[in-house]
Amino acid sequence: MGVSVFLAYIITSLLGISSIGQKVILISAASPAAALAVALSVEHDLDLPLASALVAFTMAIGIIVIPLIIFL
Repeated sequence: MGVSVFLAYIITSLLGISSIGQKVILISAASPAAALAVALSVEHDLDLPLASALVAFTMAIGIIVIPLIIFL
């Protein structure tokens, strides 16, 4: 998640995107993984505990990162 936010920041800065546009893109880049990943892991007999843990992890990180982006 941190890498995608960092890359989004660099790209939006280089492209000269406005402050509000940049925040929208950064929040989108910091958004947690979709819960659809868990449903797809069940449907295709993949590692359900791993998919669930990764979605929970990205949501926990998102709770920290997204407010930081908004206030910067």
